[in-house]
Amino acid sequence: MSSSLPRAPSVASKRPASNHVAPTLPPATIVDLDQIAALVAAHLHPLADARGQTLTLATSAAPVSGGADDLERLVRNLVENAIRYTPEHGTITLTVRRDGARALLLVEDTGPGIDAAALPHLFDRFTRADRGRNRAAGGTGLGLAIAQAIAHRHGGTIRVTSTVGVGSAFIVALPLAHIAPAALPDDGSSTPSGEES
Repeated sequence: MSSSLPRAPSVASKRPASNHVAPTLPPATIVDLDQIAALVAAHLHPLADARGQTLTLATSAAPVSGGADDLERLVRNLVENAIRYTPEHGTITLTVRRDGARALLLVEDTGPGIDAAALPHLFDRFTRADRGRNRAAGGTGLGLAIAQAIAHRHGGTIRVTSTVGVGSAFIVALPLAHIAPAALPDDGSSTPSGEES
């Protein structure tokens, strides 16, 4: 299943918060970002179902280097945020795909959108954009700051596009992991130079 980003006039991207995630990466590990997304989607499907929402998943292989627990937290924070602000019968779409040398994680929702004035502060600690809701929506205001810190620690970026009355899309870009190809037998079966497998 494929999805398209909402067109939006405003984009926000901030530097990472520093007090909620350890400042150094764990030993480098190859992590399948698509599998993490699938795991988070499976865990949060019951919550979306209970709220009358549709949570969809569209992924392709996207290995990255980093900590699986941190990356799961990043994905979970973004999806939980989308569920929190998306109304009944709304849709949350979780996508993982490659874009050149980057892995892209997209969390899109059909919520009320975010006012342009709130976007520059969206990743600040303890900030919760109203997005057409009141405080009954819950949340501590730390989830997006933590997600941003994790993305930056993994050499990536996070940004948001939003249109009031249409919805929002959070886009995380992380460097793809460099995986050495497995040694192939010299029997003519390997892929010729210059061709993709």
